[in-house]
Order: sequence, then C-alpha cells, then structure tokens
Amino acid sequence: MYIPTGAACNGGQPSQRLRTRERTLEMNDQLRNSFASVAPPIVASPAKRIQAFTGDPDFMTSLARGLAVVQAFQERKRHLTIAQISHRTEIPRAAVRRCLHTLIKLGYATTDGRTYSLLPKVLTLGHAYLSSTPLAVSAQPYLDRMSEQLHEACNMATLEGDDILYI
Repeated sequence: MYIPTGAACNGGQPSQRLRTRERTLEMNDQLRNSFASVAPPIVASPAKRIQAFTGDPDFMTSLARGLAVVQAFQERKRHLTIAQISHRTEIPRAAVRRCLHTLIKLGYATTDGRTYSLLPKVLTLGHAYLSSTPLAVSAQPYLDRMSEQLHEACNMATLEGDDILYI
C-alpha cells in the first residue's frame, strides 16, 4: 500500500528550532525504546533477490543487475571500485563491469580508471516518476503555504516499504 505521509519542516526561529529538536529527540528515544527488542529484518542481497525470479521468462536479469549497481552507491561512498560494488551486491565482477560500462556509455556514470561514480543524469530516472504522478504537483501549493506560515522549509515524504522517501 502506498501511503503519502505529511511534511517535515526545518529552520524557523531559534526557539522553534529548539522545541522541534527536543520533540524530535523525544520521538527518537520513544522509537528506539519500542524497537529495542525487535530484531532487524534479514535483507537479502540484490543478487539473491534477482535470483528469486529465475524461471520468469519476462524478467530481465541484466536490467535488475544494472539497477542494483546504481543502488550500490551511497552518500558516504560515492566512488566505488568494481570489487566494492560486486561485494555490496553479490553480483559477479564481470557483470558489474558490463553494467558500469553501459552506464558510462549512456551518460549515467563516470570513471577515473579505478573508481566509478554516478553522474547527475541518474536523477532523470527519479524525475520520470515524479513527472508521471500528480502527488508532488498536487502537494506543492500546500507545502508552499505551510512553509510561508511557519517560516520553515517543508518537504513531503512517502513510505517505500520500511523506508521514508522524500519527494
């Protein structure tokens, strides 16, 4: 089920920021305490998730591997070697190399000869979703009004499984 969530606001007056920060810390403590006894979910590697579709004649393994390679890049690790991507995804190095070669040829990635990184063109993939859904367009006037009233930056988020995805 796809559930749009509310808006998150940052900034504002110092006293407002302090109260917001205190509320956030309280909520974090409550969440931490409520989940303390719950074991983290076991997450299968991208290669294992891809393998689950073996036998499906319409499933494109190469596309799934390419998307897994793109998702291997993270904020803290923007430059990765083939070996690092292969380790993160459990996809064979040769397949990772071919995915990266294709991403470079299409303008989605670059290399310095040793490490690889994504280029801003990758954002067009997300833009395709945003431009095809009325959610962001419909919510923008409300976010603008809320931001104006609160004198804070406001963002919209949605749940994507267990993750919060800011739109």
